[in-house]
Amino acid sequence: MELKDKIFDKMVEEKLFGKNYISIINKLSKLFHTNAKSIVKQLQDLKEEKSIKFTKKTFINCKPLYKGVYFPSNKDFGYVIIDGMTNKFVIEDAKGALNGDIVQVFINNKNVPRATISEIVKRNTQNITGRVIKTQSGSFAFIPDLKEFGEIIAIPQDETSKSAVDHKCIISILNSANNLIKVGKIEKVLGLAGDPIAENVAIASKYGFVKEFPDAVNNEVENIPTCVTEEECMKRLDLRDKNFITVDPATCKDMDDAIYIEETEKGYKIYVAIADVAHYVKLNSEIDKEAFKRGTSDYLGDGVYPMLPEKLSNGICSLNEKVDRLVRVTIIEIDKNGNILKTKLAPAVINSKHKLSYDIADDIHFNKNNADKEYEDIKNQIDMMFKASDILVKVRKDRGALFIESKEPTFILDETKTQVLDVVDHHSELESTKIIESFMILNNEVVGKFFIDNNIFTLFRVHDKPQVSQVIELNNVLTNFNIENVQQDVKSYQRVAEKIKENKYNDYLSMKILRSMQKAVYSPKTIGHFGLASPNYLHFTSPIRRYADLVVHRILKSYEKDKKYLPSFETLEFIGKHISEREKNATLSENESNKLMFVMWAEKHLNEVLDGEIFDFTENGVIVKHNLVEIYIPYTNFGQLSVGGYKLNSTMTCLTNKRTGETYTIGDNLKFKITSASRINRTITATTDLLHVKTINTNKQNDLDKDMTL
Repeated sequence: MELKDKIFDKMVEEKLFGKNYISIINKLSKLFHTNAKSIVKQLQDLKEEKSIKFTKKTFINCKPLYKGVYFPSNKDFGYVIIDGMTNKFVIEDAKGALNGDIVQVFINNKNVPRATISEIVKRNTQNITGRVIKTQSGSFAFIPDLKEFGEIIAIPQDETSKSAVDHKCIISILNSANNLIKVGKIEKVLGLAGDPIAENVAIASKYGFVKEFPDAVNNEVENIPTCVTEEECMKRLDLRDKNFITVDPATCKDMDDAIYIEETEKGYKIYVAIADVAHYVKLNSEIDKEAFKRGTSDYLGDGVYPMLPEKLSNGICSLNEKVDRLVRVTIIEIDKNGNILKTKLAPAVINSKHKLSYDIADDIHFNKNNADKEYEDIKNQIDMMFKASDILVKVRKDRGALFIESKEPTFILDETKTQVLDVVDHHSELESTKIIESFMILNNEVVGKFFIDNNIFTLFRVHDKPQVSQVIELNNVLTNFNIENVQQDVKSYQRVAEKIKENKYNDYLSMKILRSMQKAVYSPKTIGHFGLASPNYLHFTSPIRRYADLVVHRILKSYEKDKKYLPSFETLEFIGKHISEREKNATLSENESNKLMFVMWAEKHLNEVLDGEIFDFTENGVIVKHNLVEIYIPYTNFGQLSVGGYKLNSTMTCLTNKRTGETYTIGDNLKFKITSASRINRTITATTDLLHVKTINTNKQNDLDKDMTL
């Protein structure tokens, strides 16, 4: 932001317009720590651009005010959508605005575009999730899930509130933004607090995700075709004769990508077909605005909260079996050493021949469960995909890419989907997942290189190198385990990641390595991807569930056709910040949903003696891992001693019993009993006292709630 714009914002914030000319300049000089002459020069620039005008005694604000709806991307950063304008205006200071609030803004720069909030006109009073409690005084109150709305909200003392006690609800706020005590009205009861469906809906809503779509979006969806026309197929590269297949989790319904491979004299020709979502979702349509707002699909324990309506995500955009679908295809020829010989990007049409799960793809290749016979028509193709993937993995390893396996839990539910029977990590064991990963990374890099080679601004998936402080912190831990230290380059990270794979501390150290690195984000900057050791990586392969991919598709299509949509660096930077934040919210909601599912599993194992290993230490207790489930043992429940009987080392990797000298380290095996599992708080607590028989039902109203008074 230029100094003149900062000065203008400050004049609005400090209510300086209309005050004495000299006092304004003096005030601004103090605020910006500069001399009066410099301030006058900036004010003159604001006058020339007609943002302000001078009178004999003061300055007048000339910028028109607009009303719009505010949407946050983080605590301070967000954007405003103004009716009648296609641009989404960046807000760098939220000034207390919350999601969905109607705000009054002035536009600083229509080209960037950027705006400043001058006033919160009306609070968004809808869709606040939380639970109803009965206080110690006997009154009813609402505890919001998001603390931005306060610790407690007053609700009517009536039969509706009485019947909603201990229930998860959605409320609306009745009074204005300026009231110190908020008063709400129950709009919808989701179910008992702790009920998995009610809790998951509340989790999703807390982070800005819902399954339902607005009427305006649903009305537009009605006009979306349900099948591909031959007229459209004639405009595209026709690949319907190729044996494209999809390989996804067995439950997948929104299939973004399909693959096909041919052997050549020099190596392989790999076809990666990606759903042409941009053909159906037009820029600034109601569907597009809602997709931008969501930023990504969110996958929780009760199902998907989609970025696009089902008619698109599971229908015309999904590369379903044995139907024609419009795609963007990338054709990549590689030699037997993985060198790229030739590439082609084109709009195309395909007809996927088989919908495979990862399990089936593995069975075909490894000749299991008679799958090689059942899918004889693609057996040779699957085998070639495995060979080509091995080549591509070696290429990535040679350049320094990190290979750290992340285990994702799969929950085995009962028929009612209200009980978790088991928690497993299945997909990371399947070789076919690596094929899809290899081909998708290859495709994304080829598309990214196309943009760089042609000097086109787009959104990259960037991953900056670790900060020095993060490297030092990681090395302190590695030294404690007698493992060589890392530098700020990816090859040193790769060496350490490979060395610890057979180490008993692998899970813990892999977690520390991942946490030492920065988060990957979306940005038009071409700084590359540290973890992949890739200079030109972006996301192109999941436009059904990621808005970033849809943006890249649109820019590519526009560049090839009419160049009408080639957004500026600043616009892409804004879009990247927003969808990076939405991705973070999706991750937070998925993690919270996983914790809920872990708790549901733990309820089945209360008071059982279980085996686990120490995964981490905190200031107050030990984290033990049983399979994929993390369980907390407070030091007061750890052995027979009080908290004062233990001492942690400086890297928090070793716990010593002060009285006996006995030590506990990361990776040590333990036997323990689960004593409580709270769906409401998403916590599992245990003890190492195996004679302990008392278990706690914490899914009722918390004791703390009972002490609250309005």
